[in-house]
Amino acid sequence: PRKLRSMLDGDLDWIVLKAMEKDRTRRYDSAAAMAKDVTAYLQSDPVDARPPSRWYRFQKFAGRNKTVIVASALVAMSLVLGTAFSLYQMSQAMSAADALNTALADALDAKQKEKKANEQLQEFSDRLVQANQLISTAQTHFFENEIDEAINDLDRAIELQPSYYLSWLQ
Repeated sequence: PRKLRSMLDGDLDWIVLKAMEKDRTRRYDSAAAMAKDVTAYLQSDPVDARPPSRWYRFQKFAGRNKTVIVASALVAMSLVLGTAFSLYQMSQAMSAADALNTALADALDAKQKEKKANEQLQEFSDRLVQANQLISTAQTHFFENEIDEAINDLDRAIELQPSYYLSWLQ
């Protein structure tokens, strides 16, 4: 009974109900009109006995055109997936570009720090050379009993390189 009931539910049920309608104006006008609905049912077309709705018409269309619906769904799904994959790839590329820009900025910053450190090292080296020259001059003044000039040279050497122990030691 369940299988028979499910087979009769739907368009056939609507055709029978319209044929048996109490109000004569709502029945089929002729046997040809009923035959038209039965033929429409057999061809999986919409029947006139059923109330029209978009969903019902779509179900009938989908029943008749399964391959078109499946192909359209596959095309639409591939477009959506392709777009999603493209957006994902774009975000990955943008992340990589940001990482590259950050790395380049860091490298530039490191190069500038290295340049500054080299300049400081060069300056330190120059002051050390000058301090050594002043210490040599101070020793020469000391051995010639020019103590004041020797002390002045050592004071200038200490000013140039305050952490240089040799200036203090002399």
